[in-house]
Amino acid sequence: MIRLTCQENGVKVIDFNGKVYDFERENDQDQYFLENWFAAREKRSFMFISMRGLKERARQGKFIGGRARVGYKLVDSGEINKRGRHLKKREIDLQWAPLIRRIFEMIQYKSGHEVARELTRKGIEIPIQQKRFMARWGKKTRPITIHDVMDIARNPLYCGRIQWCRKYADSKYTRDYAGDTFFDPSLQIVSQEEFDRVQRIRTALFEFLFTEIFGIAIRSNEFIRSSDTPNKFVTTTKKTMQATFPKPQTRDISIHPDTHIGYVHLTVRDFKTALPFYQNVLGFKIHKNEKGVAHLGAGADDLLVLTENPDAKIQRFATGLYHFAILVPSRFELARSLRRLGEAEIQLGFGDHIVSEAIYLSDPDNNGIEVYRDRPRSDWYDKNGNFQMGTLPVDVRGVLSELQNETDEWQGLHRDTVLGHMHLKAANVTRDAKFYRDVIGLDEMANLGGTAAFLSAGGYHHHLGMNSWESANAPTPPRDSVGLQYFTINIPNSDELTRVANRVRAAGFELEETDAGLLARDPSKNGVVLTVNN
Repeated sequence: MIRLTCQENGVKVIDFNGKVYDFERENDQDQYFLENWFAAREKRSFMFISMRGLKERARQGKFIGGRARVGYKLVDSGEINKRGRHLKKREIDLQWAPLIRRIFEMIQYKSGHEVARELTRKGIEIPIQQKRFMARWGKKTRPITIHDVMDIARNPLYCGRIQWCRKYADSKYTRDYAGDTFFDPSLQIVSQEEFDRVQRIRTALFEFLFTEIFGIAIRSNEFIRSSDTPNKFVTTTKKTMQATFPKPQTRDISIHPDTHIGYVHLTVRDFKTALPFYQNVLGFKIHKNEKGVAHLGAGADDLLVLTENPDAKIQRFATGLYHFAILVPSRFELARSLRRLGEAEIQLGFGDHIVSEAIYLSDPDNNGIEVYRDRPRSDWYDKNGNFQMGTLPVDVRGVLSELQNETDEWQGLHRDTVLGHMHLKAANVTRDAKFYRDVIGLDEMANLGGTAAFLSAGGYHHHLGMNSWESANAPTPPRDSVGLQYFTINIPNSDELTRVANRVRAAGFELEETDAGLLARDPSKNGVVLTVNN
């Protein structure tokens, strides 16, 4: 009947492959196409109607099918559907709910593997939900795995939130109905606050931090805050790496050994979020704040200058700032900073680089920050006199044990805090390292095969780091972007400044006289100001 109607009205259909169905011939292909087309149309209509109905049942807190999660059981709801079947509803299973609460408590200060191992060691198991697996195990329970622990820790149902069509959000039939969340207090096993706290901890736990060695993902540090022992932290490293490099020799063009980094000038979008972060979380003091420019430090010289620009944009693929590094004078001060960052629930990463112990974080505008303390220089070299750097687990408990000697309240960064080094995103590390090595005069302490380089003055482990891990061949960011405007290199006297400036001009780079000093731009167009110590 359908085919005859199409014939009479001269209907033609062209599919995606260009095949024409004119319905003039009585063949199976044309008929098959029509049947499938109408079947798909009916399926879509049915799915939309069904989803609307099922979503409304979910909104009413009614169970709409499937297996009950661990911690819940299915009971008769007292309702009967059109087919005469008794409908079910979910209830908290008092036998297994305590296990769910216990897992949420443990996961806040242990890894998923540690939780699973500890529960298994104590003989605690979870129920098997599928009958075909009961036959395999020969019982109704089985040992807990890491996957069980993580599935429980991530499921919002345990705090009473039913997330509609979470798994099928990309389906063409269900995407219009996916994503809604309904709250049912009768299903709440853990509190909303505890569930959100676990999610924050797990997010920080699996945050992959930038790599310091060879430009590959070699470090994933875990930061866990213990709920039963305040201010206790645990850090582990899944992979570690260290390397040795020949000790660099002093050259005729080596810059003065007392050269160091002065301050860094950044663009941020909103002082209402940036200044409280730098002042209350990191512990900077505001030296001056006027006309949209704020000068911050630890009480002595400026270490950070911020310019507010509400229209500034964050550039995802560009050269610029990787991180700036705040050097505190002791391990005790590092412990104080770590405690404050933990109290503020900032997502952190850690790295023991042999030469230093470091904490990593980002500001509200995603500018990278490192807070670190140096080890004695004698620890920087191996028994053969080779310089060594790496990425190893930080002994966070050891760092925090320094607080046992605390006699006064933390008032912010110690006055002796300085800007220890800068780490830049480079479009080409080999080219940029040559500029800072052969033109500026910094000595190269380490080079990781052209993907990263570390340079310094006076044998320091590095005043300047650069890498192309996220910025190989990247463009220069617009001048009004969030991030780096320039950083300063403080040279101890004017004669040395003149010598360096002459090399910069001789190499074909422009020098611009500014209030801050002589501004140059490296081959990746990162701004560097040469100035004399005050």
